[in-house]
Amino acid sequence: MENRQENLTIDDFTKMISTAPNNYNFYVYRGMLYWSKGDFDKAKDDFTKAIQINPFSFEAYNNRGSIYGHEKNYDLALTDYSKCVEINQLAIDGYVNRGSFYCDMLHDYKSAIEDFSRAIEIDPTDYEVYLFRCRAYMALGEEKLAETDLKKAFEINPFVTEQWLKRRTEPPLDSESAEAHIQNVVEALGSHEYDFAIAEATEAIKIGSPLDAIAYSNRGIAHDAKGEYALAIEDCKKALALSPEYTKAYSNLGITYYHIRKYDLAIENITQTIERLSKNPVLDPDETKTFLKFTLLSRTFI
Repeated sequence: MENRQENLTIDDFTKMISTAPNNYNFYVYRGMLYWSKGDFDKAKDDFTKAIQINPFSFEAYNNRGSIYGHEKNYDLALTDYSKCVEINQLAIDGYVNRGSFYCDMLHDYKSAIEDFSRAIEIDPTDYEVYLFRCRAYMALGEEKLAETDLKKAFEINPFVTEQWLKRRTEPPLDSESAEAHIQNVVEALGSHEYDFAIAEATEAIKIGSPLDAIAYSNRGIAHDAKGEYALAIEDCKKALALSPEYTKAYSNLGITYYHIRKYDLAIENITQTIERLSKNPVLDPDETKTFLKFTLLSRTFI
């Protein structure tokens, strides 16, 4: 089960809980599956039960904190995130989630920067955390520090970083456009709402746009998270058919092949990812500064 838990269903975990009701991990795993289906009340109940059984389950605190945040119960969210990193000082997600809470809800940018910096110390390869800290630095008017983080994010993942900048420097999207649906997909994946992500990606594909490859690739991520591996592979291949140099699609395809233990194909696709990343140029420094100044002027930090 430890190696293949992504194949197990809610019913499977319910049966296991009936035979081992004191195994807190079963509640954590089932809670995550409820969460992925949008059943937040049942997910929260499972994470709470896991904490009752094992008060040191930092994963349960972190996951429950995210649900409290989704429910706009901000005091409880902050308490759970803080408990997560108190128990496990290497829990990156706890620092990132608490930092995002400080940034977006309390506008306490200094505390947010402390949490993002700690997450970066633990894993300096996560481009998203540099973007989060960049946004906090911008809110404080620390342009040089924000620029440094933006450059670092570009070094790690140029494509996604560019999309992040575009969302903050271009006019708001038409809610019925393919681009808006794709943005919803990205947000849904971040909150583990995989069914909604699939629905939004499908809508984007129906409308059609130059970003169809992104829609297919992201829908593939959602299918993979649900254990629908054949559909995930099909979507990633469609993305690559539309955009043969799409690095992320190769990465997603490789991960799915890994999940079904087709290791040769996993290696083949991850190698394609590495080769393309090594050839990807970093954004010109002057262009980076122009983007950053425009973002500072617009003050769009949400």
